Order: sequence, then C-alpha cells, then structure tokens
Amino acid sequence: MEEIKSPYIEEVKFDYNKLRTETTLPAVKQVYQVLADNVDLLVYDETATVESITESLEVVAQKVLTVLAENKVPNSDMQFVITLIQDSIYAIFNSISKRKDRLENEFMARTIGARDPGTGKLSREFATFADFFAALEKIRKEQDIEGNQYFIVKDEPKS
Repeated sequence: MEEIKSPYIEEVKFDYNKLRTETTLPAVKQVYQVLADNVDLLVYDETATVESITESLEVVAQKVLTVLAENKVPNSDMQFVITLIQDSIYAIFNSISKRKDRLENEFMARTIGARDPGTGKLSREFATFADFFAALEKIRKEQDIEGNQYFIVKDEPKS
C-alpha cells in the first residue's frame, strides 16, 4: 500500500539523531567527568548538615549546567541527559546487587551442601532447616563456639 502524503504537512528532513550524537552524548561524557572531578563534593558523611550537602550539590549542578550550555545541548534533551545518567547508575547498582546475591547464594549452597534434586547442582533453594542446623552446628564446632556466643570467633578470647 502506497503512503499518501498530505500537502498540508511539511516534511521534516532534519536528523535529530545526528544532533544528539554530536551535542548531547559528548556532553554526557563530560558530565560524568564533572561528577568524577567533584567526587569530594558528592560524598559526605553522616555529620554533614543538610545545608552543606545542598550547597555542595548546587556547586556540582552548576558545573553540569555549564557543560550542557557549552555543548549547546537542546532543551528537549535535558531530560534525556538526566535519565541516561540515572539509568546507568541504576544499572551499575543492579549489576552489583545481582552479583552479590549470586555470591551469597553460592556461599550458602556450598556451606549447606543442599542440592537441586532435578539437576544435582548445589542450590540454596532446596536447603531444609535440617541442612541449616547441621551446617551451623559444624561451623560452631570448627570455631569452638558454645551456646549463644554467636559473634565470637575462635581466635578471640571468650568472656
């Protein structure tokens, strides 16, 4: 079927992807550099006041806006820049979180020794309370722990 073009709508031939590639994406890279260069303003301890945190973040925000202005990033791409940075940070966090969960699951499966009955592979999901208690008892004996002294390690003096 042939497309019928309206004589009343002007056809746009501008390449918006090229504009984004030439202006916005290089600016995003520079924004990451601004964040790296100002890491001391972005990391604060629990004694920092709300006012000092806000002041620090305002300094970084102004530097980011300067980068965006110097690169002539279109207003229509401002939300894209913020979303891209947020999404990348979330993706990194999710990757770390998933990797940590996999390591914890492997550690638990290997410590407990429970196996998936279908595959025969070590699996935390198929552990029973009996498996947990047996593994815990073995570890307590290895660490010479008596009763409720859960956090005492073998090398530490008992009180």
